[in-house]
Parts: sequence; C-alpha cells; structure tokens
Amino acid sequence: MTGYRQTLYATISFQELEQWMDQEVPMKIIDLRDASSYAASHFTGAINLPYEEMDDWLTDLPWGETLVFYCSRGSTSMMVCNRLSTAGYMVVNVAGGYTFYKGRYTERMND
Repeated sequence: MTGYRQTLYATISFQELEQWMDQEVPMKIIDLRDASSYAASHFTGAINLPYEEMDDWLTDLPWGETLVFYCSRGSTSMMVCNRLSTAGYMVVNVAGGYTFYKGRYTERMND
C-alpha cells in the first residue's frame, strides 16, 4: 500500500498522560530535551535523557517497562519511539511536545 506506514508504538495526548499519572499507571517518563530545558520545567517525575546523548544512555534503558517519551515539539520523541519499538521496547510517544503543555503535572529543578 502506498502511503501506509504502520507504527509499533502508541501515541497519547497530554490529557491521556495526565490520566495515566492520576491512575498511577506504571511507566517511566523520559524527557528528551536538553538539560537546561528540563531544569526550567518538565513533567512531574520525568527523568532527563537528552536526545543528543542517546548513544550514551540507550543500552541503560529498562527492558519490559513502559517508556513514555516526550520532547519539545513531538518530532524527536517520534523518531526515538520508532527506533526503540523496532528494537522491542514498550514505548509511548506524547503527541505535540512539552512546549505546548499547560497542565498540572509540571515541576522545576528548584521546586
């Protein structure tokens, strides 16, 4: 089929991520932005694994856990999810990117 591309990972909205957080769904939330962006504000409980350093942290990812990725605008997290899903990781992409998030699950490094 021309133009058809199957993805091996889920994509969720900010609202769905908030629901998962409300329900305490087991997951590891991973911020792919640079360290200064992460320090300024990030999803509550997220860890920072900058995309630029992916080759350094790739082999340290936990196998068998749900890994939820986000970036600034959504394109980097899509690329990472595509790569990791083909390797067998359980990954989820947050659509849109953190730049547009205005919800209640934010924290700063100094909070």
